[in-house]
Amino acid sequence: MKRLVIGAAVACGIACGAIAVFTFCGPEKAKNVRCRSAFDGLEKALMEYLSRYPPTPAASSATKADSAAQKQPPPVKFEATGLAEPKRVKPGETAVAVTFDAAAFRMVFRPPWLAGYVTANNIVCSPGYAETADAKNCDGPAEVQQDRDNRHARMWIERQSAARIVVRTRSALVDKNGVIAHSDVPSGSPHGKGDWVDERFTIYPDGTCVRAVTIHTGLAEDAAAAHWADGKTPFETQETIITNADGRAPTDDIDVNALTLIRMDGEAKTIPFKPYPAEGALHKGANIQVVNLKQGPKPFTIVPDTDPKIQAFRGPLKDHEHLGERVFVGWPRGDKWGGHYTVALSHVIDWRFHARTKNTLTSVYLLGMTSAGTDAAKAKELAPLARAWLRPPKLTVTSGGKRLGFDTKQKAYVIEPGAAADKPRIGFAIAASEASPLVNPAFVLKGWGDGPAKIKVNRQPVEPGANLRVGREKGKDRADLIVWLKMRSTWPMQFEVE
Repeated sequence: MKRLVIGAAVACGIACGAIAVFTFCGPEKAKNVRCRSAFDGLEKALMEYLSRYPPTPAASSATKADSAAQKQPPPVKFEATGLAEPKRVKPGETAVAVTFDAAAFRMVFRPPWLAGYVTANNIVCSPGYAETADAKNCDGPAEVQQDRDNRHARMWIERQSAARIVVRTRSALVDKNGVIAHSDVPSGSPHGKGDWVDERFTIYPDGTCVRAVTIHTGLAEDAAAAHWADGKTPFETQETIITNADGRAPTDDIDVNALTLIRMDGEAKTIPFKPYPAEGALHKGANIQVVNLKQGPKPFTIVPDTDPKIQAFRGPLKDHEHLGERVFVGWPRGDKWGGHYTVALSHVIDWRFHARTKNTLTSVYLLGMTSAGTDAAKAKELAPLARAWLRPPKLTVTSGGKRLGFDTKQKAYVIEPGAAADKPRIGFAIAASEASPLVNPAFVLKGWGDGPAKIKVNRQPVEPGANLRVGREKGKDRADLIVWLKMRSTWPMQFEVE
């Protein structure tokens, strides 16, 4: 039935580089001495880092941004606190914290790599970081998390308004000795020689966030999205990481049926981790993943469905020695968990990348948290969200401007108002349907200016509040109007902004 609903509805330390050994060395190559040495060095670095900076937002080294994020109940403001420009911070310090006015979770950004959601009981849920392999120049894998002194890593608030927040991160892909990968190949990076990564997290009031990852490399034309491929250089941009330092074990926080995977048509499948999943795709064609935490909201990841694959994290064989007792692959190693843990659950992959140029590779992910309980409820909520993002309904400008398109990296329609800049007014229609629904849409009206803006939906005024957020993003020569609406629709809609 067609319907419209408005108003309804990290670890602080370093995750161990096991993926690099299995992924970048391959299951057979992981047996050789060099790969074992690389892995053991990373494990040692992990343990040393965790002892200094336990992966809890309440760590004594936390900044004021940490403290603001710790207040309970959740703050009444949707806002970001922390650095407003790319400055170096000490390892273990939070650069940016984001709070939501109607959610019991928050987000933290802690260099060199941690960016993710934090639940009310301090479970950190992160989408991981970028990494590659450079056997010629690097000792083991090259990845963001190995910039242990934050020599290159920066995280800061690029812009924020009542309608959305944009957080930037930047780093180099370095090995355990700080060598930047592929520095002998011109990369065209604006930050320096070799492989670098830029990320933008575009965050909306409902807690959804588009993570756009762009890697600058001279090997972009010959790259693979993840793992070994004949003649290809691997560039990985996602690893599902869960961490906590409150004295619990992963099995206290994560259900043994750890993942729910969903296809675009809503078909869902639960993935148990006892016994541990086999290699390969866990649910062919699935591009939506939910991590089944035992309490509170659950993190989800959506990837484009052009060529998706979701698979369990493997790691080297030594990480599977006590899976009967431990259930999950994680650190520290041993037959029992200690007072803190870092678990790697899966990889969510789009083999084709979102975009590729001569010198860049871009991947996009839609992140968020869901309170849905059953698999059916998760699919009912998230499959339409995925379709709204990946198959957005067509927008037609009916008066006062022109459509510039839907930007997947922003999860927003971009519109340019007409020439009447003294009193701009624009009307547009969106042909929403079951196949291409509207779910909490955002609109960027370029060059709107600082003047007031009134919003109508189907000719009815909507006042700013829980269901409408209006903000402005100011650039050097213009101010864009940002409009976010809390609504769902599977039938055509009319909008006016004046």
